[in-house]
Amino acid sequence: MAGHLSARDVANMSGRIWDHLPAMLVYFKKEGLPVPTFQDDEMADLIAFLHSANGAAPSGTGS
Repeated sequence: MAGHLSARDVANMSGRIWDHLPAMLVYFKKEGLPVPTFQDDEMADLIAFLHSANGAAPSGTGS
């Protein structure tokens, strides 16, 4: 099924995000930025977006 994320896909993506966290925390601290938090389905939406075929922002988002 197109767009389907397997458990392995989700685990791999989660691991990559986790491995990248230390560098992100250093950057946030250096720039005085708050650490992002996620509510409800926001993390699932982020992982789906990052895994999407083209990674393009949806029309109308200003991105």
